[in-house]
Amino acid sequence: MDLTRGFTIVGRAAIAAIVCLFAAFCVVLAVWLHSSYSSAVRRGEEQVVATAKIVAANAVWINSLARQTLDRMDNAFGSAIDPDDRDLSRRLNQATAALPTNATAYVIAADGTLIYSTDREGSPADILDQTYFRRLANGADAYTSAMTQMGNTGRRIFLSAARIERDHRFLGVAVLAFDIGMLRSIWDASPLGPGSTVSFFRRDGKLIARHPEPPDMVDLGNYVLFTNYMRKATSGSYLSTSPVDQVKRLVAYRIVERTPFVAIASADIGLILKPFWNDARSRSSLRRSYRPRLLLRD
Repeated sequence: MDLTRGFTIVGRAAIAAIVCLFAAFCVVLAVWLHSSYSSAVRRGEEQVVATAKIVAANAVWINSLARQTLDRMDNAFGSAIDPDDRDLSRRLNQATAALPTNATAYVIAADGTLIYSTDREGSPADILDQTYFRRLANGADAYTSAMTQMGNTGRRIFLSAARIERDHRFLGVAVLAFDIGMLRSIWDASPLGPGSTVSFFRRDGKLIARHPEPPDMVDLGNYVLFTNYMRKATSGSYLSTSPVDQVKRLVAYRIVERTPFVAIASADIGLILKPFWNDARSRSSLRRSYRPRLLLRD
């Protein structure tokens, strides 16, 4: 009887020890997986924030290039716009010489007459959104458009334009049209992988440029980024399902000071968490292999 009782006590102690070991294994496994998840998210956040900084740096460059070029174009006219000035084209060519190949320049007189263009395929009349001309004619000094399109070629662009005036009299506008494909090189160089995006937005929520290109024009003025996050901080990151293509992404944004741009980079959360899920699968396999078999004796 005492021997049987002794076996029972030893058996219970062995079971308790094994249960404790298994519980400890589960705790270690949970901590390991939590650490793996946190590391994956942290790495992803670091990458999207770093990419958003690169997008912002390019926005600063584009804004600076546009302002300087538009100023030079204005200065090329001297005291007045004179279409009969035989040296005007040469001065305007010098003013626009620093433009990249994905940008075109136009000068339009107050009556809508095209005075100058570097575009061999179209004219300002082909730009679908003519808001820029109305705004500048009504007194605005400068204007940056949302993404628009050339009606004749379907080329997607955004505009940076400035009012030309002398003695407070409106004489015309200088316009630069930038191909939104310019963001492709930033996207190619980023470490964010498939499913990622890089974008310029205006501060009112209208899309300026994006890669990959969206199927339609985009206005996120009522989206949480513009109604909430940007009102609290000039930069940050958040997890969201994209209202553009319904993909769940980790997003980093950055308001680009002294410009109309908001720089955004985002990465597919599924790709960011891939290392975590790989860890989870391997640890799950290890856990299944660790199934102690208890031999009970009465």
